[in-house]
Amino acid sequence: MSLRTQISSALLVWVGLISSAVLADEGEFYVAPGLQWMDFDDTTGLREDVNYFLGIGYDFTDRLSFELSTFDLDTKVSGGPEIDIDHYKLDLIYDLGVNLGAFDTFVLGGVGNSKFGGENDTLWDIGGGVSYKISDNWSWRTTVRSFQYIGRDHEDLDVGIDTALVATSLVQQWLGQQLLQLQQPTRIQIEMVC
Repeated sequence: MSLRTQISSALLVWVGLISSAVLADEGEFYVAPGLQWMDFDDTTGLREDVNYFLGIGYDFTDRLSFELSTFDLDTKVSGGPEIDIDHYKLDLIYDLGVNLGAFDTFVLGGVGNSKFGGENDTLWDIGGGVSYKISDNWSWRTTVRSFQYIGRDHEDLDVGIDTALVATSLVQQWLGQQLLQLQQPTRIQIEMVC
């Protein structure tokens, strides 16, 4: 299947999922700090690496979320210098509604950008994972992703695993405080000089 066909198929699935989400109630914002591990395609010569992962998302429904995330890696070319990799992506996450014991299952897909030591590469990612609900406001999740780069003159496939602690309560409380501060009237003192 060509890359264009894969992207078109993913977009059609997104449209179908989003159209049902529009009718749902408003959800919650969340933050997801964690770790990212990457195993780079053998053709790149890059060594695997682990570093931080940070996602900020919004639950449109109890099954559909959007997440903007980033990770930073400092890997090395075998026998060569260290390469800084800065990565950003926007993903659609869909809960399958299928449980594996105490774990919920989900799939995701999205587009992003990786900056490899100064060179920018656009990519798409697709994957799946499991999440475990710790409480009403906390959950833990792990995702396995495949990263495909768009527009490279060669095809390589990188695989990543990220794990994160997802917190909804902290973000909701902070946003609530910010909104309350905006609604408070401010007093302005005016001095008249005679």
